Amino acid sequence: MAIDAINILQDSNPIVNKKVELLRPLEKTVGQFDALIGWPFQDQPGKGNSKDPAKLPCSGADDQYTDADKNFLEDFKKIFHLGSDQADTFITNLSDSGDDLDPESVLYYVNQLLNGPFAPLANAARGEGRANFKEAPDIMGVIGDHSITLGILRGEARPNSSAPVGGSWAPTNAAALTYNKCPEFIKTLLGENTANVQGIYNSSSQALRVGEIIMPQIDKLVQYRVSNENVVFVRDPADPQAGRLQPDAHVVEDPEAPPGWGTEDGDGLLQYFGLYPELRVLQHDGQNHRTHGNIGVKDVEFYNTLIRVGPEILSAVDDFIGRDDWNLCVFRKSINYFNPNKNKAVSENQAISRVLEYIVREFGVADRENTGEETITTETTFKETDLFGNAFVSDERMKFELKIPDHKGQGDDATFKLYTVEGQLGSGKGEPDPQSIINEC
Repeated sequence: MAIDAINILQDSNPIVNKKVELLRPLEKTVGQFDALIGWPFQDQPGKGNSKDPAKLPCSGADDQYTDADKNFLEDFKKIFHLGSDQADTFITNLSDSGDDLDPESVLYYVNQLLNGPFAPLANAARGEGRANFKEAPDIMGVIGDHSITLGILRGEARPNSSAPVGGSWAPTNAAALTYNKCPEFIKTLLGENTANVQGIYNSSSQALRVGEIIMPQIDKLVQYRVSNENVVFVRDPADPQAGRLQPDAHVVEDPEAPPGWGTEDGDGLLQYFGLYPELRVLQHDGQNHRTHGNIGVKDVEFYNTLIRVGPEILSAVDDFIGRDDWNLCVFRKSINYFNPNKNKAVSENQAISRVLEYIVREFGVADRENTGEETITTETTFKETDLFGNAFVSDERMKFELKIPDHKGQGDDATFKLYTVEGQLGSGKGEPDPQSIINEC
């Protein structure tokens, strides 16, 4: 479960496109939608909705309406006609088969139920621990988010006080959950401010890290500590649960001597690490194994440990709330409404072609011997409407003008913008002459 939970969060790419909200004004029943809307019409070339079938109407977002989308919406609308029994049926269906919908649609239905007239039934489902109704806020397992939601390469969400001294990268200075939900300009400001603070600290501590690095009798092992702090845990892209420590400094692959302290042989006095030649082969692992005389030590050990135990934390949350609600939790963790690549909830003033059925009554030619034969047929036509079925008014139509030659005299034409009060002769200078409007053009 741990690997699955990490992969789900690592690979999460949530999209908000208001899919169910766009479908709601279009559909009354599944049959009605298929027959009269049928987005897009494929059997009427040159007529109807000659739109891209891979995009949503009045949106342009890449998605399609599935049978599950249409069936769930019809069952949801029946609640307000059939009452509590239908609401209970819908809640059961949403809990059992909600994985057929995208997370945004599931959350839409759950929120509508919790804030509607049948909220007691929805709260009862939450109290019973039904799938897709459990409390699963994005803050659950937040301790395990630090390196996963920020990527698999380098850097974790940590404050400035815990960034490695002398490191070549600046911390986010914010929790991963908070950082991922910020607009880009906030992320830029965080990065610039944190980098400035980090640079000032590094320059002010330069004397401690370089000037006092090697003293004959009291070697504080500053350079070793700085190199050790810059070790970070890098996850394996193929297996987010696995990874390796990635140091900036050279590390001996196969040390000949075990790490230890107290070796003070004479032949080690002239070595790079002074009295402790075994430090040449001590693997850097981001942990302080022994005390040292350094000041201004950053809290790096906690985050190096945290990144390793993070997968188990996320796995525990996954096991506790269940896979269905974990998927909803991941959606809440990963979505950024300020990111235009994720937030596709844009409505466009686009026409929707609807099928209009009408009856045609015809009579054959009658004479003195035979009465004309009556025939009644049902025919269809396409009418463009807006998303809600009203008359479609585009920006181009709003610019329509009526020009009347010689309205105020010879060579004095008049132009009326019909989609304005003045253009409809309801305002303007003076009283219009009705006779001049019907002059021959």
